Amino acid sequence: MKLSPKLSLVLLAATESATKSAASGWADHPRQLSYANVAGYQPDSQVTDQCAIDLDQAAIEDQLALQTLESFQNARRIYNQGGNSKSYALINLANGLACSISKGEIITGMNAEGNEISGEAYEDYEAGTVAVKVQYPTSDIQESYVECRVGALAETRLEGCFMAVGELSIYGRQYLYTYYPAMDNRNGRTIAGFSTGARAKMLDCASCPYQDFKFFYDYYGRDDYAHQFVEAAFDGATTSFANGNADFSQYGFEGRRQAIELGTVYLSIFMYVIRQFEDAVDGCNEGRYDTHAWDEGVCFYTGSLEGRDGAGSGKLLHQLADNRCTNFKTCDVEGSDLDGMAKLNYDVFDLFAVGNFQLQRGSCADLRNTVGIITSKMYIPMIQGALRYAFKVDKLSGGEKGKAEGAVYAAAILPRVHAVSPNAAAIIYDNMKVGASSTDVQTVKYAFETVYADIGISCAEVGGLWSYGDNNYYPGMEPCIEMDQSASSPPTGNPTPSQSVLTTTGRPSNSAITEAPTTSSLSIVDGDMSTMTSIPSTSIDAKNTTASPLIITVEGVVYYPNFSNEVCLDDGEFPPNSPEEHLFQNATQCCDTHFPTNMEACLQARVPTASATPPGAKDWYPDYDNDTCKNKNDEQEGGLEIDFFDTHEECCEFGPINTEKCLQALNVNADDGIGSDDDFEVLDSDASKHTISMANALTLSLLMILIYHF
Repeated sequence: MKLSPKLSLVLLAATESATKSAASGWADHPRQLSYANVAGYQPDSQVTDQCAIDLDQAAIEDQLALQTLESFQNARRIYNQGGNSKSYALINLANGLACSISKGEIITGMNAEGNEISGEAYEDYEAGTVAVKVQYPTSDIQESYVECRVGALAETRLEGCFMAVGELSIYGRQYLYTYYPAMDNRNGRTIAGFSTGARAKMLDCASCPYQDFKFFYDYYGRDDYAHQFVEAAFDGATTSFANGNADFSQYGFEGRRQAIELGTVYLSIFMYVIRQFEDAVDGCNEGRYDTHAWDEGVCFYTGSLEGRDGAGSGKLLHQLADNRCTNFKTCDVEGSDLDGMAKLNYDVFDLFAVGNFQLQRGSCADLRNTVGIITSKMYIPMIQGALRYAFKVDKLSGGEKGKAEGAVYAAAILPRVHAVSPNAAAIIYDNMKVGASSTDVQTVKYAFETVYADIGISCAEVGGLWSYGDNNYYPGMEPCIEMDQSASSPPTGNPTPSQSVLTTTGRPSNSAITEAPTTSSLSIVDGDMSTMTSIPSTSIDAKNTTASPLIITVEGVVYYPNFSNEVCLDDGEFPPNSPEEHLFQNATQCCDTHFPTNMEACLQARVPTASATPPGAKDWYPDYDNDTCKNKNDEQEGGLEIDFFDTHEECCEFGPINTEKCLQALNVNADDGIGSDDDFEVLDSDASKHTISMANALTLSLLMILIYHF
């Protein structure tokens, strides 16, 4: 793996930030360069055994692919018992130990061919102990890192294992022993163990809880959430979480297969990678500048199958990033290609090298910051995966496989989103959970985009979902755009980054628009136009439109949901690429749509509009206590001081008011339609008519703009 051109500059900055005392301490920690690279990263300790955890993942996937009851049970045993990492023999001595021995003490014996094996004590043992675990030796060469691999594997490797009956040499003493090579050669490192051991290593340790693990623990309500998720998928059962439950009884073999083989990596291994980096920070803060925990984190991210240069085909998070970059056009060093290594991998491997450098020099504060950046970036492929499968399910009628994959990607990011915005997390979960009744990819996309900044990632890093057939982004799936939205007036001419704009993306529609109004509250600024373009009055078929980013400006007041604070705002700073369905002409409709359980707080907390109300407009406000609307010139009694509407009828139609009773106050028959000039009709797929008020015209007007443009 080639490093990006930024690395030398980053290393220089890291050098300058290191303290003199840490630098002098480095003299006692010379760097050894004899270990094989891990996808381009140079470890300073032997981690071939740790990297081999991806071989367990590969074995699990091989069994799941057979899709039989027996193969699923085989996969489950490998998940729980392992087979490729931290191999040891459980030996039964004929006589107990003559004295106590310490973990790591050399123990030698013979294999079936009569060749010597030199292992070591797996843990401390007291004198008199009969059952002893002897860990097999590992080498610096990844291809032959250990010669005994059994565990729960279907295909075992026994030539490097102790013979069934023989003698062990411990402290110069000979001990007769027996054991069953096919059953008693086991593994101390398993994918299940990453989750079942999480409480001690991520929640209850001296410097715990680790921040990102706490996000997941708070959301799911269990420290072994990853293990519970995978086990429920094996059983075809329902999880018992505080949030984010999954009912796998709705899936057959294919859906459960996806939930298992993705859940093992994206939930279990993912968090353990972060844990290893956190452990390295802890060691640094305690004056231990050893890089072993850091090196392990890189191995658990990458695996052994990627090879020394990262050009292989792996099973873990490195491969995930490479897979998703081909979908979101975020490959290569600049993140603008459709093939090659993911820009994310270039970035994080630069950071892996920087972190190693900072750790060995005792720059603990800088290392803490580096871990935070790495962790934020690791969420990017989870978001990309969730968006990809939300699109497949919504637009391409994805089946059980796609739905299951989307559900796992969502499960891997929901706790992080929830830590920023519980409402955004609820929206994503409702659209992507196992058994979701429907999926709206634009709603999911918008919910994600509202939390990018808080997670610490950008629109460019996530990219957009690419259509190879069209050689362009799928309509509505273009990358969002970060812009400074501090401007108070609508932009004209060619937009600049300082202008307050909303970027929309040419979303297709399956509806035909008829009886369109001749005017609209929206205008369009094309990049090649210097004047505002109005919307023509026409009937348009919106099907099969082609996407191209447009800059939309809004005349008048527009409310949008702020998911972090669960309020609706009209400050003109709506997020870029906001879906039309998230923009409203009044706070009541916005709050009722997005925060119905927090309606009163949402309305009271909103930011007052900064734009002046046109003379003679918005004279009516809702009186919730009496299910009616009043004129602002009347004395207000009860209710909340909130939105004003142009007409009595429009006021009655929105909010938690009995519309029919409200309209009857002016002898208006609700069943005959409001009859206002601000109403128009839209034909749905069944050709039945629905009256849509002007408050919903924003959505349809945006669509018309896009169609007119093309």
